[in-house]
Amino acid sequence: MLTERKRACLHSDILEYLRAIGYDESAKVFEGEMHKRALEQEGPSSLERKYANVLRTAKLLQQAEELNKELETQINEMQDPTSIKQAVSQRDYMPNKHLHTLEGHGFNREITCIVFHPTQPVMYSSAEDGKIKIWDYETGQGLGSLIGHEGAVKCLAIDSAGQRLASCSDDTDIRVYDIATESCARRLQGHEHTVSHVEWVLPDCRFLASASRDGSVRVWDVQNSCVERVFRNPEG
Repeated sequence: MLTERKRACLHSDILEYLRAIGYDESAKVFEGEMHKRALEQEGPSSLERKYANVLRTAKLLQQAEELNKELETQINEMQDPTSIKQAVSQRDYMPNKHLHTLEGHGFNREITCIVFHPTQPVMYSSAEDGKIKIWDYETGQGLGSLIGHEGAVKCLAIDSAGQRLASCSDDTDIRVYDIATESCARRLQGHEHTVSHVEWVLPDCRFLASASRDGSVRVWDVQNSCVERVFRNPEG
């Protein structure tokens, strides 16, 4: 019997193989089944997410109106210098309590990285358990997982458009996930040891840089899944 992680890795490899041999239609059908299976296992439906986004947008508009009123109040206070010190002392700009406790990674496994989506109230977390979890940080609700890595996930990076999430791991792989479909779009291989960091190269995020304990920094052409340049530490 395959474990869930091994099954997920096998499915990902099958998908990449179908694409490599030109079976694009079969790959689309297989990817759809993978996505359907992931949705059945955990997380709300796409319709539920769209509805939640509508409610969230209304909430953001309300918050924007409240912020506008607060800014107007601050401008009025600036016109009266004698009231500034008193007004500032009455405000507590530091949070005094947490909003949510997010649980979903393996017990007693270190959280290695957290990144926030640039436009949506969504965050991603990685851990030593090899999982990448998706969260709605406003509600504290888990939205699902990104699968594929066989080792501890060390670092995450989202491109500036919020369309792709890159991850690296002890398994020496770098994976690039399509955020819309929550599927692995690229698997970059070449490092010979733990990949400890990934970072998109601005401004267009065409390239992805990775650093590894093998003593090298690689710059990847993500679209073509190939290495553009390699920098090596002369001391190893």
